[in-house]
Amino acid sequence: MAERHHGITGRETASGKIPIRDAATAVIAMLAYADDADEEAFPLNTPILVTSINRVLPKAGVTGNLRKNLEIISQITSPTLVVIRIENPYSPSLDQSTVIGTTDEFGQRTGLQALLTVKSVLGITPKIICVPDVETVDVTNAIGAICKKLRAYSYITPRDAEGMIMKSAEAVANFRQMLAFREIEIIWPEFTSGNVFLGSGDSDLEFTDISLQTTPADRSFVTLTYDLYRNGQKVESNQTVGDPEPDSTSGSFINCIETIFQSYPDISIDQGGGGIAHFSTRNGYRILGNKGDLEKESIRLVFKQNPSQEDDLFPMLIDRYSGQPFNSPIELITLGKTMYEGF
Repeated sequence: MAERHHGITGRETASGKIPIRDAATAVIAMLAYADDADEEAFPLNTPILVTSINRVLPKAGVTGNLRKNLEIISQITSPTLVVIRIENPYSPSLDQSTVIGTTDEFGQRTGLQALLTVKSVLGITPKIICVPDVETVDVTNAIGAICKKLRAYSYITPRDAEGMIMKSAEAVANFRQMLAFREIEIIWPEFTSGNVFLGSGDSDLEFTDISLQTTPADRSFVTLTYDLYRNGQKVESNQTVGDPEPDSTSGSFINCIETIFQSYPDISIDQGGGGIAHFSTRNGYRILGNKGDLEKESIRLVFKQNPSQEDDLFPMLIDRYSGQPFNSPIELITLGKTMYEGF
């Protein structure tokens, strides 16, 4: 006699088509460094899941490149982001072993090797690997090996053993020949901010004229956070300078720039049009632009908003013509005859 069954019976077959499991391909993992970052929020060599970049920015410190890269990512997208903070590899020259990492005496993986622990710690697998500002040949090959294990991909800017960006296409081509992994994509030259303090010059480039609106500072003290580059090399990162007696926003801006260059006696500021015309070296050689090609040492100042500073001057900087505040970051560079139009 057949047994009666009330309800639904399901049968699974071992043969046939198996549904494909979707992979989360938008998970980003980033290695960065900041000596003054919050130890609890960003412990060394430990994968940390960042679900809101704005919430962790105050804990990212102002030195190194951690905060800078978090700001850049937040302006583009709001991804699933894994951050691994490493020791500062520039102390003072680039130590590639700090970035590549190893397994210490306590069994903890450091540097790039810590990426292999993300799955076990956070339950997700990063598919886009970012290791900004340190992508030498050895580091890039180490990134490629990690990418192959994780089935991930990485975008890098080629650099030499000192961490300097390659200066020619030939050097980049040689760099590519020394890579052993197809999981690496080279981006060269490096992307830069679109907000550049430039004036009209004898160049074929389309420059943007930007001038500051002079408004009362309305504070007893103001600060400005900046990065300084010379000849493409970052010599100061996330440093803060202040104006103890602010009179106006434009005046404080100039005072802050003059304070920055007090530590560099070989650089002087040439005034023009009520503002800054050029930076020049002590030997009298003026830095000019020739169709976008710098004839002499380039000097770049990158200013950025710093929410951790209550007296931050950046939110008070207003475009003279549009009346709108500037977006962070903005660059002041020596390129073109009139780099800064004035006030």
